[in-house]
Amino acid sequence: GVIDYYRVSSDTLFLFIYLFTLLGFSAYCLYRSNGHNFFAGKFQEWGALPVVILSISLFHMISCVKMDEFPASLGKTLSKLSDLTLCAYLVSEIFDSLIYKYLNDNITNVLEEQFKYFLPCVLIIIVLSLLTSLLINFIYQTIYNTVLNTFNHIKAKKLSGK
Repeated sequence: GVIDYYRVSSDTLFLFIYLFTLLGFSAYCLYRSNGHNFFAGKFQEWGALPVVILSISLFHMISCVKMDEFPASLGKTLSKLSDLTLCAYLVSEIFDSLIYKYLNDNITNVLEEQFKYFLPCVLIIIVLSLLTSLLINFIYQTIYNTVLNTFNHIKAKKLSGK
């Protein structure tokens, strides 16, 4: 195919898909705004096709990074962060809903003031999502290890004939 003929790596292809999707849908949103307030629409919400394409492309590019080239401590930290990101991505909708509802209820002039609160809100949502993911992962590991130990104990009793 075309990709084999031009020897395009999958990393380059996903980078192109990511940039094309990002620029294409951003341009479309600006066009839809007609010089008025920025309009994103339903296709920019969580779980929409452009968001899914961007997420898959970004996660693929991140997964292709060779961890051998990093110091051990950084590699371990990035590995743990990688374990937490899917869950954090899934639970972020909870914090999005809570924080943005609070902002919408308490800020009267949203258009002018929303940029002032945008970065802190995003950082708070990321941190809360990662902490929740860490908690869920801890609960899962605790339950998994308890069940595994119980089954191993039962199996050991059966094998010993008791």
